[in-house]
Amino acid sequence: MTAKLVEFKREGWRNAAKTMRKIADDLESGEIALCATGALSMRSAHGRVTIYGYWLNGEDL
Repeated sequence: MTAKLVEFKREGWRNAAKTMRKIADDLESGEIALCATGALSMRSAHGRVTIYGYWLNGEDL
């Protein structure tokens, strides 16, 4: 198994939508290899947590 560390530039990481677009763009361009399983968790300013599982085994997360 290999892992790739992806660094987000300081000026863009606080904007959630912009960060997720960057991830999608990197996946579509091949900069990041397609994943077999993924998870995304988001916490609102009020403490609400939303978790998304996706791809082949996403429902198992």
